[in-house]
Amino acid sequence: MTGIIKTDQLQGAQSTTITIPTGNKISIIDSATIGTLNATTMRGTTTFADSAVFSGAVSGITTGKVLQMVQSSSDADTGTLTASGDQELMNLAITPSAATSKILILAQSVIEVVTGSSGIISSKVYRGTIAGGTQVGNNPYYSGLLSQSSGHTHYITLSHSIVDAPSTTSATTYTLTFGRGSGGTTSVRSFSYGRHLTLLEIGA
Repeated sequence: MTGIIKTDQLQGAQSTTITIPTGNKISIIDSATIGTLNATTMRGTTTFADSAVFSGAVSGITTGKVLQMVQSSSDADTGTLTASGDQELMNLAITPSAATSKILILAQSVIEVVTGSSGIISSKVYRGTIAGGTQVGNNPYYSGLLSQSSGHTHYITLSHSIVDAPSTTSATTYTLTFGRGSGGTTSVRSFSYGRHLTLLEIGA
């Protein structure tokens, strides 16, 4: 037989804790409403189904949380690059709030490419400067066209999505670069089509 208990409050007989034994559960069905749920810890598997709605602030989430974001954009012309090597497109600094945080780096730029036997751009991201910094990400980014007629102009978008672990709470600068991606590429240029660099600190 199913019984019904009607009460305004539940209170522990020996302590302030009321324990629901393993294998038992409390079900709140239909459109029942809980006015306030105060819990320091919710252990085990907690399921909120259907159209559960929460209001107010949720605290205590320390991992996978965006702690801050900085962004910079520019449409300045960097000039034409015909030599080999990296040239800076832009840089941006962020000061992590914890040494365990990760930095998500998002970068994008439109590059003008003049072809020789090919037309390829390369791009890298450095923690620090080109000369004294550390390249982040596994490999340079390459994009372009092979076996092209000499003298053709193309516009190619480069992009990066990199997670870095600087392991510091000091201001950290990231530098976005570009360059000729092959010896057959005549020149590359970051024309005034816009470029963007975004840094997000993610709680570890």
